Amino acid sequence: MLTKKQIWLLAGTVIVGGVVFYIQTSKHPIIKPTKIVYPPKSGGLALNRIYQIVRQPEDLNHLLLTKTPLLLNFVRLGETASNKQTSALQHIVGKQMPKEAKAVSMVSIECDNAENVPLTIKYGARDIPSIVCLNKQLPNGYYCDKKLISQPEKYNADMETLTAWVREHAEDITGPNSKQKSA
Repeated sequence: MLTKKQIWLLAGTVIVGGVVFYIQTSKHPIIKPTKIVYPPKSGGLALNRIYQIVRQPEDLNHLLLTKTPLLLNFVRLGETASNKQTSALQHIVGKQMPKEAKAVSMVSIECDNAENVPLTIKYGARDIPSIVCLNKQLPNGYYCDKKLISQPEKYNADMETLTAWVREHAEDITGPNSKQKSA
């Protein structure tokens, strides 16, 4: 049999636990976990990351602290040009850059809603889809495939030009001046 004090402690613990659980699973949790899509957790040091899509400006804040250059991919979900550019960029960041010992991460920013309009203005994304490279939180480059935007059904993303642009902005992790070492 529980004493009155134990019953009150148990009830208080359950109520506090329920409130904390509710807050953490709500749209605005107190502690936001870092959402990573690629690469999965493995034994090695992964430098190239593809983060989950940013739907609200505050979702980007913790990603700005990344040490490697961060590519902000401004897109409209479901739009043909955005889908083609995102697929090409994910392939380059996830498959090609690790083979070349280049470190770069990417995140797509949803531009369908009005909440992210300040991000497009802040980082100078004039066209959708477009990519802005951030190096140490400062804009360092801008990429826009005008041909893809004008006729998305006819053209695919220009892989050669996009790969060269990403390669130019990625951090070399094998050179003498690199700060990070690959595992």
